[in-house]
Amino acid sequence: LIEMGAFSEEYLEYVVKNRPEFFGIPTGFPIYDQLIGGGLYIPGVHVMGGRSKQGKSFFGTNVSANVICGLDCKVLYLDTELSSEIIADRILAKVSKVTIDKIKNGSYADDPKLKAQVDAVIPILKGKFFYKNIAGADHLEWISHARRWLMKEVGFDENGNIIPIPGAAPAK
Repeated sequence: LIEMGAFSEEYLEYVVKNRPEFFGIPTGFPIYDQLIGGGLYIPGVHVMGGRSKQGKSFFGTNVSANVICGLDCKVLYLDTELSSEIIADRILAKVSKVTIDKIKNGSYADDPKLKAQVDAVIPILKGKFFYKNIAGADHLEWISHARRWLMKEVGFDENGNIIPIPGAAPAK
């Protein structure tokens, strides 16, 4: 239980003294980041919801690519609708800037420049982008997947806190 008056006082002292510049993880969509207070909050679990065919997965793969490339962070992408192949097509296209149709049908390999662009994405994604289809699983299973991933792939510091993103303000 936190008494918010005292907490707010301490928090304001902290921000005035430290002037953190990092307010959240930038999604790559500046207007969206501004609307949600500076980006995706740390620590946090961010869930997107909406009707079918409204762009949730498109948004998620774009945010994932922006975070991996912009902050060199790891991303866990839990999905309830699409296959790993569809997500691979999307993330490879986003990061390589090669059209998704050329990736899907393999024709990118016919052009040495496009092949080099796509091949250059693999080392960027390795060890950074993790995908799990959780279709049909209940929310407790989603949380278990996320917890195991955090423990295995992200890790914890000497105080038992999740290893922070470089430059991020510490969680209070």
